[in-house]
Amino acid sequence: MNYLFKLHLHETPVNERLLSRSGEIAFKSGVTIYDAVPVALAILMKTKCITADRETQYAKLNGRNYPTELL
Repeated sequence: MNYLFKLHLHETPVNERLLSRSGEIAFKSGVTIYDAVPVALAILMKTKCITADRETQYAKLNGRNYPTELL
C-alpha cells in the first residue's frame, strides 16, 4: 500500500460527460466502453492515455487523433 500511495494516484468520479465521450470513442473506434473510458478521461484532463494493450486498445485508437501512447 505504501508503494501505491507514493504513486499519487487520484480517482475521478464517473459522470455524464465522461460516459458520453467514452461512448463516442467506443462507437467510432470499435472498442469497448471499458477501453474507451481511459482515453476519454485523458482527453478531458488534457493528458495522454498510456496503455500496454497493443492489440485492442492501442491498435484501434492509434492514428485516430486520440491521445494514446503504448507503454
